[in-house]
Amino acid sequence: MKMKDLELFNPSICIARKIQKSNRIINNIFRNHLKHLDLSNSQVSILFVLSKKRTISQKDLSEFLALEKSTVNRNIKRLVTQGYLEIISHKKVSITDAGLAMVLKTIPFWEEAMSEIETILKKEGLDSLNLILNKLTT
Repeated sequence: MKMKDLELFNPSICIARKIQKSNRIINNIFRNHLKHLDLSNSQVSILFVLSKKRTISQKDLSEFLALEKSTVNRNIKRLVTQGYLEIISHKKVSITDAGLAMVLKTIPFWEEAMSEIETILKKEGLDSLNLILNKLTT
């Protein structure tokens, strides 16, 4: 690499850095609102998906949430230990009544976090976020 290349190089324009920083900021807002529930953001996402689907394979859950299989597996184990999920078969997981009750308990705090983020981003930011996600997933 030439010194001139190093001088022209500007990591502050890195798309990955911007997305990761945005992700950390948003995750921290959710974490602050949900901290007293003893659930991670990933665990809340898993519970939310299962509250709608009731039963799903771990593979489909991983793909739907765009989470590593190991992350999904680790969080499922914790949620099973807490009594919120149960393993139906080797590959399928289901939400329990306690899990549904936890989802209902979580919703008001999740809504507060959403409201805070919506206030920060405003309509323009939310529209931009939706556009980015749409472009990346189609």
